[in-house]
Formats: sequence, C-alpha cells, structure tokens
Amino acid sequence: MLIEFESHIFILGNSATQAICFNLKAREKIVIKARVQDQYGNEIYITEERWQHISTGHREMRNNFEDLLKTLRLGKRKQDRENPKKFLYTRRFGHMPPATVMLVVVKFDFVRTVGRNLPNNFVLSAYYRHVK
Repeated sequence: MLIEFESHIFILGNSATQAICFNLKAREKIVIKARVQDQYGNEIYITEERWQHISTGHREMRNNFEDLLKTLRLGKRKQDRENPKKFLYTRRFGHMPPATVMLVVVKFDFVRTVGRNLPNNFVLSAYYRHVK
C-alpha cells in the first residue's frame, strides 16, 4: 500500500522488510527494521535508525533485539506521566540480573492522510532499568 502524507511517502507491506518511509523534504529513506503488534492490538514499529541509537547508546541492548520485540508484544504497558503520547513497556527476562527489567519507550501518534488518520506508533528508545 502506498500512502502520501505531506512530505512523506509510506510504502507498507505485510512484513517488516516491506515497510519503508521516504522523507521527501530531507531526501532520506527511513527503513523500518521490524513491526510488531502489542497485546492491545496496536501496531508498533522500530526504525533502523532507532535501533542504531539504542544498540550504540545502550551497549547492554546490542544483542537483545528479539527481547525488545518480545517486550513490545507481551510486556506490561504504562502511560508516561509527563507525556500522554508516550507509553513504557516493561518485561523481565531470566538472563537479566534480579530486579531488572527491559524498558521500551514508544510514542503513539497518528499520520493524517487523505480523509483519515493512520496510527504511527514507534519505538523511541530502549534500555535496562533497575526496579525496586
């Protein structure tokens, strides 16, 4: 499916590898690395750029991409107190130290297209967090 919106063209397919966004103003291609559905039915995507930010800025995340996706699919979700468009997904894994969770920050938004709004829910960041 091809969707034009302001300065972006979205090409959506049935798999993560078929999802690409072109920013026409900046003349850049935004590659969607993966798309998943959370347990509430919301589709969430992570771009290649965001994964590079996460895996270089939070080195402990480097080999945990699949756990990040699992956190989105099955983790607990809580709305951010300061920004109602942000949601925090958390999940514990057996390989993590005690009292540690993976935390994935997702921004929920919409893209206005001709005659309708489409969900635009994407990963901002992810890291491990100590919990009490």
